[in-house]
Amino acid sequence: MNQLNYKQMKKVVFATILIPILNTSVYSRNDIKGTWLTDNGQTVIEIYQENSTQFVGEIVWMEQSINEKGDPYIDKKNPDRSLRERPIMGLKILDNLVYQNGKWYGSLYSPRRGRTVDAVLTMEDNNTIMVEVSYRGISRKQRWTRTVVSK
Repeated sequence: MNQLNYKQMKKVVFATILIPILNTSVYSRNDIKGTWLTDNGQTVIEIYQENSTQFVGEIVWMEQSINEKGDPYIDKKNPDRSLRERPIMGLKILDNLVYQNGKWYGSLYSPRRGRTVDAVLTMEDNNTIMVEVSYRGISRKQRWTRTVVSK
């Protein structure tokens, strides 16, 4: 009987030690920095550190950054009328990203819809992040891949 309890106890102690180690993210808070191609391949977002605790992301490349008239696409659906003339290229769309427990929490602005939604970014590997956005109880996921943009 004591032998059985000892074996069970060893398994419990082993699991207690191993599970927290396995759940620890192998990615650091700075691994999110870089340029990321969105899942539709039409936009590249550069994520960088804005201050000691927060990261932001701005549009640095668009497949189509100008319209048929040769004018830059603008933020025409922004709820703030005073911002509707600003170009989408260079627009900060990720804001207040804070790293907690292996994920980055913040907000994402969609110029296509003119709305800001909650966002959670999770590194899947060194070159892939899962971006999960939620708005009024509806969630959507996108997979972004690391890329290089020539300047």
